[in-house]
Amino acid sequence: ELLGVPEVGRESSFFLLGGDSLVATRMIGRLRAAGYPAARVADLFARPVLRHFCETLHPRAATGAQPAPAAAPVLVPDPDRAHEPFPLTDVQAAYHTGRDPRLTLGGVGTWHYTEVDGTDVDLDRLERAWNALVRRHGMLRAVVEEGQQRVLPDVPPVRIPVADAPAGDAAEALAALRARLSQQVRDPARWPLFAIEAVRHHDGGAARTRVGIGLDYLVLDALSLTTLYAELTALYTDPEHELPPVDVSFRDYVTGLPTDPESAERARAHWRERLSELPPPPSLPLDRDPAALDAPVFTRRRLSLPAEDWRAVRRRAARHGLTPSTVLLALYAEVLETWSGTDAVTVTLTLFDRRDVHPHIHRVLGDFTTLSLAGHRREGASWLAAAVALQRRQAEDLDHLDVPADWLLREFGRRTGTVDAAAPVVFTSAVGVGDATLAGPGTGFPEKVWGISQSPQVCLDNQVTEESGNLVVTWDAVEELFPEGVLDAMFGAYERLLRHVVAADWGAPLPGPVPAAHLGRRAAAAREAALEPVVPRPLHRAFFARARTAPDRTALVTTAGREMTYGALADRALRTAAALGDAGVAPGDLVAVTLPKGPEQIAAVLGVLAAGAAYVPLSLDQPAARRERVRATAAFDVVLGDWPAAGATAPRALSGTDTQGHEPLAAPADPSPEALAYVIFTSGSTGEPKGVQITHAAAWNTIADINARHGIGADDRVFALSALDFDLSVYDVFGLLGAGGSLLLPTEDQRREPARWPGLVDRHGVTVWNTVPALLDLLLDADEQEAPEGGRIAGLRTALVSGDWIGLDLPGRLRRRTARPCVFAAMGGATEAAVWSNSLTVEEPDPRWVSIPYGRPLTGQHYRVADRDGRDCPDWTPGELWIGGAGLARGYLGDPARTAEKFVERDGRRWYRTGDLGRFRADGLLEFLGRLDSQLKIAGHRIEAGEIEAALESHPAVARAAVVAVGERTAKRLAAFAVPHEPAHAEPAGAVEPGTPAADPDLTGSLFALLAERVPGYAVPSRIRLLPALPLTANGKVDRAALAGLAGPDTESVAAQPPHGGTETALAALWSEHLPHWTPDRNANFFTAGGDSLAALRLLTAIERRLGAAVPARRFFAAPTVAALAADITRTLAAHGTAYETGEL
Repeated sequence: ELLGVPEVGRESSFFLLGGDSLVATRMIGRLRAAGYPAARVADLFARPVLRHFCETLHPRAATGAQPAPAAAPVLVPDPDRAHEPFPLTDVQAAYHTGRDPRLTLGGVGTWHYTEVDGTDVDLDRLERAWNALVRRHGMLRAVVEEGQQRVLPDVPPVRIPVADAPAGDAAEALAALRARLSQQVRDPARWPLFAIEAVRHHDGGAARTRVGIGLDYLVLDALSLTTLYAELTALYTDPEHELPPVDVSFRDYVTGLPTDPESAERARAHWRERLSELPPPPSLPLDRDPAALDAPVFTRRRLSLPAEDWRAVRRRAARHGLTPSTVLLALYAEVLETWSGTDAVTVTLTLFDRRDVHPHIHRVLGDFTTLSLAGHRREGASWLAAAVALQRRQAEDLDHLDVPADWLLREFGRRTGTVDAAAPVVFTSAVGVGDATLAGPGTGFPEKVWGISQSPQVCLDNQVTEESGNLVVTWDAVEELFPEGVLDAMFGAYERLLRHVVAADWGAPLPGPVPAAHLGRRAAAAREAALEPVVPRPLHRAFFARARTAPDRTALVTTAGREMTYGALADRALRTAAALGDAGVAPGDLVAVTLPKGPEQIAAVLGVLAAGAAYVPLSLDQPAARRERVRATAAFDVVLGDWPAAGATAPRALSGTDTQGHEPLAAPADPSPEALAYVIFTSGSTGEPKGVQITHAAAWNTIADINARHGIGADDRVFALSALDFDLSVYDVFGLLGAGGSLLLPTEDQRREPARWPGLVDRHGVTVWNTVPALLDLLLDADEQEAPEGGRIAGLRTALVSGDWIGLDLPGRLRRRTARPCVFAAMGGATEAAVWSNSLTVEEPDPRWVSIPYGRPLTGQHYRVADRDGRDCPDWTPGELWIGGAGLARGYLGDPARTAEKFVERDGRRWYRTGDLGRFRADGLLEFLGRLDSQLKIAGHRIEAGEIEAALESHPAVARAAVVAVGERTAKRLAAFAVPHEPAHAEPAGAVEPGTPAADPDLTGSLFALLAERVPGYAVPSRIRLLPALPLTANGKVDRAALAGLAGPDTESVAAQPPHGGTETALAALWSEHLPHWTPDRNANFFTAGGDSLAALRLLTAIERRLGAAVPARRFFAAPTVAALAADITRTLAAHGTAYETGEL
């Protein structure tokens, strides 16, 4: 009966007979009514063969009696009360609340719009048919008032307005019809909750009529829409057609459906456990904050899979024990995960749950839907395994639908930290509900030509239906939320996956979803940025060639005024090489360099290479234990400089005096470009130093590109701030000396005294700046403090800035203080890829940037953004940055396991996995988003610290900001730090919470208010601390570990804190009205205490009415405590108090 097949045998399979989740839920409902209370969808899906499923069934009676026959209908119609108010369902209430414009993605209704068009359309007949349906179906006469719905006993006849489009001007009239009807937000308290209009127009000389029909599905579900249009077609085709009776109403269903408290409690218990394991909702690339949209506008994308192909998919799904809807949902999740940069997502499901409680119930119009949640997780490379697991979980969930939808979504929102629009990505499958074709051939009913739907608090809804045997997929989405091209790319990927599963092997991995156009744009951008290929050569060859041709040119300058020429430096280097040879150093050996910054250090490095060896830079400031671990790994026998530990096993230390007593070599060694040039040890995640092995060819590829790209030459001089064991020093030494330029060498003390840098730059004619962003910021700060109107760094012409986030203000500040102006080159890369691998010359930062992008690859280098499975990520989607090409290191010295882990082969090319997070923009530019292993993730949401920092730095009183995540893994929170322009505002210690006094409560409060306007609620830090300066690491990067220490433990008291002051006391009283069981606590979270979005809106309305302050909902959602709300209200009232002057007129 339910499957519509003539015969079912013991060996028949539910899926092979065409079963799906809709049939399954109906079947289980009937079995339970027939005396099998333990019948479960999960058992049916797990054991779909009839005889196997029957083994799971046990009758209610344990006496051996035969099970009771199928129960009679349990719903008794009550026509006498048909027009009395009755409650909204949970889903209706959620839709009704969600349309409130104060909520994120609110301001839209539940609206389904369709246009039909045809010749010889009889509008009078259509009008009569429509009015007949209004009389037949009570929910077409429904209104919603004060949280309840009511069917009006009588309504005026519906008239269809019709407009005649002027000849040759049909397009404008049709566009006006669509604009007028397609995005309506009807007042649910005023009938009708539908709209129907027509336009007569001409197309190629033929007279046609376009009819637009809009329906508020606050009162109708998908089956209702299918039924409505089927009956409308029937009455239009034959006005005398007799429709089957409908002797029950939606009101009867809502008010008369039996309740089962035990089943409801079992369902809640099931979902409490399920919610704890659900992944977060999709984190799709967004172009703007959803909360910033006043009135979302939906657009539609549509595709059709031919009936033959759709039958093939259904057959294959059945053979694998899957429903067609599960296959469609699994492929949808694969696309969502790809564009979210993750391997697991949760989507909202729209389910159709009409219980078989009356023979006519499937003819009733009404909103019988319920909402559920489905979590999908990739299972390695097998999409099929993931789909099977998805269906298993769904089957378990279908056995526990007796749970309020608003409770489910609210609990999910609490767990993910998003109360407002907690799960805005939706999957709606009407497969099996009925044929959605509006009119069959020969009916005379006009053909459907366009449609759209919209829902509040939704950003993307994937709707799948069947029309005349074809599968029809429509995506209705809020277009303006997403970067241009993202939705098209996602929809195209979904279509490719659908067409793939028609005939491909389901056991094989899915094809890559990234569009070929994305990869093509990246390749084109890289080709455009590349210069002439670099010819490999030894790293030191260019310097010694310069020394031969121009020995009297200045190579090194100290801040004390000492100069060293190319000739003198080459002589020292060759003497050092000779000394190393005499000490037993052979080509290819490693030699440590521990000398402090100065001419002797540079000569030592050049001398090591001239001896054919490779240098290992080491700072004697580092802990002895680390130094010994480096020695153990590198196994060097000779050190140029000091070595603190003496003894028989200590390396031989050669001082400058030791080396300069030797006769210089006649010529430097000329090793193969593939020979090792240096090994720099970086910090490993395990605490064990990693020795990165860089060849001459790899380093020279980077240096040659930068020199050519920026025209670095003999007149240039770099301020060599970087320590030798930081790889920016590689360019300082070999970049400038290879181009005939020179280095200014500060003392170790001067490296740490930024106030002196502008004077040194000016006095010694520095033209090239090469540091991390924080050090450039310190230079600019010092110059601005010393001379606000014009400083001492005007001679800089090239700034190479890399190694960390680059603030958007740096290019402009630098340009204003330099004469040429200075070229600002933003770069990035890794020590494992020879200093840099990408560059972007910045003139005017794009106002949409959060930070300066990475740019494009350098010559001979390549980039990928890869997901966790090593597949390319689409544009705008974050993933791990992989570097390939000529700059790659050999690997890690003495660590083949780590080398194999980080240096991988893919598609015939070797790559280094950086551990950095990045993404490609649509124009092929790379963006750096931070470290993958230190990515901020709060309550399941991936948070980009740079976005919050950029918002804080946009405040006119803030110079710098940083954000870190602190706390246990299961209770992470954000802490923010801001450096005011006025140091007096900084606090010496302590942290500030929203609404808590601070060193500058006004500034701190305005920062919280700013963040509430700029970033999602879950991204608002719990504390903001004002500091005189951000702590930096030895290499000049922001020391985030130190900031995490400054954030301190979470000091919130476990005990409730009573309200402080009059405003907080008044607010606490209002809270008590909306949270009856709430214990007054100024720091309690409104939503954790039992509130929901509807209660929040009522609270804010009461606050505006009683306290005279209008607080935007999104600001309250960002900081939902009495303390924060009181601070917000105080600021609002103060602002209003100063906005007007009063006096006698």
